[in-house]
Amino acid sequence: MKARIVLCGGISGYNATEPGLANLMNLITPPARMEGFIVLDYMPRAAEATEQLMAWIRAGDLKFQVDLQEGFDQIPDTL
Repeated sequence: MKARIVLCGGISGYNATEPGLANLMNLITPPARMEGFIVLDYMPRAAEATEQLMAWIRAGDLKFQVDLQEGFDQIPDTL
C-alpha cells in the first residue's frame, strides 16, 4: 500500500527490442507510485550531499572499494 518505486538510469534498456515495463496495472491496486529520478534535478544540493557523504565515510558508516585495472590487455580479466 502506497509503495514508491524509484527509477534511476536506463542503460540496460537502451538496446532493448521489447518494452521493459509490464503489468503497470499492479501500481493501481494497491495504490503505488513510480517516479523517475535524475541527479541533475538535485544539483543545487550537490554540496550538501557531498558534505553528508563525506561525513558518513569519515564515520565508517559508508564504505567503498576501488578496483582499478590498467591496460587494454586487462579487459578480459577485468570483465
